[in-house]
Amino acid sequence: NLLHDNRGLKWRMHLEALHKNYDALGKPIEPQRAFKGPACFIRGANSNYIQESDFAGIRDWFPGFKILTVPNSDHWVHMDAPAEFSRIVIDFLNRRERPSGSPI
Repeated sequence: NLLHDNRGLKWRMHLEALHKNYDALGKPIEPQRAFKGPACFIRGANSNYIQESDFAGIRDWFPGFKILTVPNSDHWVHMDAPAEFSRIVIDFLNRRERPSGSPI
């Protein structure tokens, strides 16, 4: 999260906005309507950020969802298993069929 420019190191993220809105970061998002298109959730097998108890709520807001679990990875799947993460994203973007709406 650090960026190096000609003046030295600086934060890549907007720390002022994060600090100002910190209390809202953990609150659930309350969308106005469900997203009907395909959606792919990628979770690490060693992470507890997306649990099976979350599937029903995800289904409510993303009825065309699928959840893929990457073994041997934590929350930062893209760092722990970059090849597998990339394959999942590319396969999802290139898909021809609609996801079934059930977790995988």
